[in-house]
Amino acid sequence: MSSPLHNSAPLPNARLPKEIKDVYEEAQKVAVYSPRSAAALLRLAIRDLIIQMGGKGKNLDFDVADLIVTRGIPQEIASGLQYVKLIGDNAEIPGKICDEDNDNASVIVKLFSLLNLLANY
Repeated sequence: MSSPLHNSAPLPNARLPKEIKDVYEEAQKVAVYSPRSAAALLRLAIRDLIIQMGGKGKNLDFDVADLIVTRGIPQEIASGLQYVKLIGDNAEIPGKICDEDNDNASVIVKLFSLLNLLANY
């Protein structure tokens, strides 16, 4: 039996590097059981992709600004990346599971989509 959350998560972008795709698929598997775990995995995957794209991984604001200039990512994606930082007080720490109940199904689907969009740049 498949869950609605698993069905609503888009397939991983073919451009995702294998190690990031593996984390993406792990997040898909756990999302129905633990949305917070899936969100933490997706934030980690987003951070790792940003690093692979040339970011330093220390400051999301600087990395996003750099991606706008060097990779030409649209403002909509940049805004989405800032949203990743703002979900919960500690969400800017990739891989951290937040205490807040912000990591719900709709947020997770957005994180999957954001990661897929970012892979196009």
